[in-house]
Amino acid sequence: MDALARALKNKKPKGRSIEVAHDDIDFVSDRISEQTRYISFGVLAFVWLFLAGGHGTPTPPMPVDRNILLISGGFSLLSLSFDYFQYIFGYFNTCKEIDEAEAVEKDTVDFDYSRILHCLRGAMFWGKQLVMVVSLFFLLSAILATLKTGQAANCPKNLNMETIKGAMPD
Repeated sequence: MDALARALKNKKPKGRSIEVAHDDIDFVSDRISEQTRYISFGVLAFVWLFLAGGHGTPTPPMPVDRNILLISGGFSLLSLSFDYFQYIFGYFNTCKEIDEAEAVEKDTVDFDYSRILHCLRGAMFWGKQLVMVVSLFFLLSAILATLKTGQAANCPKNLNMETIKGAMPD
């Protein structure tokens, strides 16, 4: 056994304070929210690209089903709305907790995690992630269905992979 393996075998896990664990949760949940926003905006960018297109704009080689794209974009907007409301509910919940603490001249705030505003905040946190995944699913399914069949529901019947390959330069 080499020195590194011995060191790892003898290393005992160190405990962390609850405060450090809370800091870790704050950091990780912030990153989750950030990634959810990035993915939602990315889906919206693809949807806009496929729907708006236009001269000089890179577009897919065949049309993608517009209805599925609109559904995907709608779910992305819903995810971003949930993100916004998560912070709105959190803001009003914290204001309420501060007001109650100041009314009895306390120096600390005891959060009531059963309060409806806090519960709504948590629901928005999880909801925005779920809705973002649904949005991404619709976008990917629209693209994959178009590539698999060679045509979308609103494409001309003679458009398929062979005609696209024939139209592309070598």
